[in-house]
Amino acid sequence: MAEEILQELSNPSSSEALVKSLKAVKNEIVGHSHRKELWVRRGIIIVLHKILESHKTGSKQRQEDNISSYEAKQQYQRVYDEAARLQAVDIVGSLAHGGPAFMLPLQAGKIIVQLLDIVCPSESSPDLVLATLRSLNAIADAASLDNTEERSEEDEDFLDILYTDQALSNLNQILRDDSFTLKGQQQINLTIQLIAKTSNTERRRKQIKISKILESLAFRLASFVISSQGQASYIKACAGGVFPAHPAGSLALLLHAICAAIAYSKVRASEFCCYAVWQHVFPYDVRDIYAWRVPVKRSSILSPRSGLNALTSQQTTKMSKNTHNLPPFNSIATMSKLPSNNQGGASESVVHEGFNSRNLDDTPLIGWLLSTIRTRDGLTRLMAIWFMGILFRSHMVSINRQNTFSTLLIPILVKMLDGDESIDDEGKERDPPLEKTTSRLRKEIAPKVLAIFVQDDEFLQKSAVERNAIRKLSQLLKQAFNPISASLLTPMWNAHDAEESTLSMDPSKPCVLGRPGIESIVHHTHQIRESYLVALSAMTTSVDDNKQAIIDNGVVPFVIESLNSGIHDRGTSRAVDLFKPGSSVATIIAACALVRTLSRSVAILRTSLVDAGLAKPIYGLLSHSNIEVRIAATAAVANVLLPFSAMRQDITDAGALHTLCEHAHSSNSKLRSNALLALSNFVVEAPNELKIKVVQELSPEWLKRIISSGAGDGTDSRRLSRGIGFVTTAANSSGTDDSNFRGMSDSVNDYLQDNHIEDTNMSDYNYMIDQSEEYGDKLPSTTKHGAPSYEYDDDLTGEATAAIKAARDHFIAQEHGLALIRNLLVGGSDIGEIVEYLFEELGQDKLFDIFTDLLRPKSMNIFRGWDPKLGSSKVVPPPTEVVIGVCYILVHISASKPRHKQIVLAQKELLQLIKPLFIHPHPHVRVALVWLVINISWKEDAADRDAVVNRALELKKLGIVDKVREALSDSEFDVRERAKQAIAILTDLIKC
Repeated sequence: MAEEILQELSNPSSSEALVKSLKAVKNEIVGHSHRKELWVRRGIIIVLHKILESHKTGSKQRQEDNISSYEAKQQYQRVYDEAARLQAVDIVGSLAHGGPAFMLPLQAGKIIVQLLDIVCPSESSPDLVLATLRSLNAIADAASLDNTEERSEEDEDFLDILYTDQALSNLNQILRDDSFTLKGQQQINLTIQLIAKTSNTERRRKQIKISKILESLAFRLASFVISSQGQASYIKACAGGVFPAHPAGSLALLLHAICAAIAYSKVRASEFCCYAVWQHVFPYDVRDIYAWRVPVKRSSILSPRSGLNALTSQQTTKMSKNTHNLPPFNSIATMSKLPSNNQGGASESVVHEGFNSRNLDDTPLIGWLLSTIRTRDGLTRLMAIWFMGILFRSHMVSINRQNTFSTLLIPILVKMLDGDESIDDEGKERDPPLEKTTSRLRKEIAPKVLAIFVQDDEFLQKSAVERNAIRKLSQLLKQAFNPISASLLTPMWNAHDAEESTLSMDPSKPCVLGRPGIESIVHHTHQIRESYLVALSAMTTSVDDNKQAIIDNGVVPFVIESLNSGIHDRGTSRAVDLFKPGSSVATIIAACALVRTLSRSVAILRTSLVDAGLAKPIYGLLSHSNIEVRIAATAAVANVLLPFSAMRQDITDAGALHTLCEHAHSSNSKLRSNALLALSNFVVEAPNELKIKVVQELSPEWLKRIISSGAGDGTDSRRLSRGIGFVTTAANSSGTDDSNFRGMSDSVNDYLQDNHIEDTNMSDYNYMIDQSEEYGDKLPSTTKHGAPSYEYDDDLTGEATAAIKAARDHFIAQEHGLALIRNLLVGGSDIGEIVEYLFEELGQDKLFDIFTDLLRPKSMNIFRGWDPKLGSSKVVPPPTEVVIGVCYILVHISASKPRHKQIVLAQKELLQLIKPLFIHPHPHVRVALVWLVINISWKEDAADRDAVVNRALELKKLGIVDKVREALSDSEFDVRERAKQAIAILTDLIKC
């Protein structure tokens, strides 16, 4: 029977027979994985390719049909050709439901490309487009189960073919459909669902914005917004081409796609909220968008008056009798005088909490999102909160919303962890597939959304802890490691019978299956493990007590187990009743992040992590095949290598030193940066032999290139100088009196922070290891604006992006290189020996020339680099982090032998550059300079007094003593105390 069907498919006797045979194949393979495999081996992919290829001819016929009339026979033939293509598309979808193993033959047969051609609504019938979108969604589901974990975000995979210009144009055409038909809305829902499933890499998110799909999504969201508005807003929106959403539309799916597309980018989030469509949706002046923010009960929503209609749902209650107290909508200044009328007590939350400059960054969408969160439930509510979190981390939400988040959003998210949130009506009645996956999506997304809000926010972290978020997350993480029952796994059948042995296995044909991948339940397990680990990591970034709470809940063994990278695929034997999946790449990275945050606690690092056996798995990950894992593991190892860590020796004995030095030479800037950070921690108080070994492994010449202000690391010098010009000029454009010494402005500093995947703050590289505070360095913390980081450079032009990225990478490597040299001079048996070694290997004069160049303000042009002849230039100071690094290296050199103190004092140009830094805005710079004066004027013994007096006189001659005296009135307590000590020493030596 099968052979007869295959023969008919290869050489159809008629169109009717072809359609009948295709239906027979479809009915046979639906729900039967082994039959799908057999038909692939028989060559069904080639037959499907031939049938789908006829679509091009069919589309031409339809275009001609609009011009002239065809005979009945020709039209009859076209109908059956269309039916054959429809059946072929259904078969492709059924094969895709078989899992990742069927992706290889589908790709080899170029089936996916053909589906993307068919999905064009202007060339295909609505039924065919609808079936094609279902098949593409099935393909996306199968691709997500591919367990090829070695592939990084930059590598190609099956789904990248969806993000070609033509394919995205076809999808955008569907999203722009305004026919308001049921089939049209079904196509839109499936397209939105496809975008939500596949926009999981930065490259794809950029393509979504470039192709204007993001703008189309904004247009669709605007339809839902005006559906809840009053008549005036409705009329204006319709005049602008925006109409209410179709009843079959899914707000949950739409918000999911939007969040997936704008995630991790402040630029995309900001641009989304600034599309022109919102001018038709929110009918009021932008200056008036804050007038509605008055105290209200949690059970009610701000109610109508002009622009308020744009922010509320028809289901909300009307305003109380105090509505007449609202000021005119064109007067924001009077809002600060608005009296509070909140009488609800603890059960009510106050939306209005005063105004500041950040209020003006609030977007009108916030009000509508709050209304949606209050009035909807289930997945729609979760997606709205996720959207709110993205806008919050993109600085598009007023900081005064914090109380609202604490009393409204955090409790909802914590409740969702319990699974108490019901499925909304939209999921039950309008989208059965959504109902089926709501529970899994909630478990996978809710913890990550919670992490977005609590990351680096002590106030929201305390709010979550008060609602037992840590206990719940810990318990859920433990449950996620329970073995999976074999009954939940799909039994796989291997075709080894006589029928299969007779099949032709021509390798040139797409009849060979790929890797089986993993089960959907295993994929879900990986997803929820990652989510719980991310949430727990976010809970520990600001409140130290939370770290101990996580330890007390007993999750450390499960965190260590998450570091194991073994993944079992669907070919695993089912002889056992229970199945224990390994960890995915995302899970390992999340576990490394949690290890990193926990290891910032000395007590935990010396006890719980040691007892759990962290050293072996974390060292093994340093050589993982996936570079993102190596980056995360290197960042986690950085804390483990500190002097007080009991695991330091074990990891060193395992060969971590050589591995980290190799990573430091990596072309990947993130890996290089983390490796330098780890090495700088490793050399603190290490024996001199190990310190020398580190320098030799890295190479002295390479180390000089890293800390140099030139492009000696192989970077294009013109591109690097343009990037540095852009960053530093923008950073120091405040125009204040001390602008020459200000660090980077908030926006540029955020840019540098947010592109740092190892989630370290530029402002937190505070290696304050000196005579007064040996281990006082503030270990690099997670990103200021959430995890993962929110980027800035994704929407710049190609050349600008490359230039700024080169400058950013160079600054980070330069800073970590200086930190490494600084920590080489900390601890050990004889610091003088290391100073002499560095002078010999790096060159004494060369080293001080580099330091001088680093502290020298640069004349720079944003567009032309460092050549003042090519345009107007601006003098900009060096980055604060570089200044701190150089100053403390000088502090440690001058703390060594008397000869080294004299060498530092002999650097006249360098000291002249240091003098203005006594009024640097950063207190760490000022205190370092006072320490430098103390160390230079320090008397080792009585025989050294004459030399010390001469050094003190030289300091006075250079005018540095006067600078120290001015520091006695410094605003920083530490600076004043160190200045008192310095003046006392100098007074004892000379009359100053």
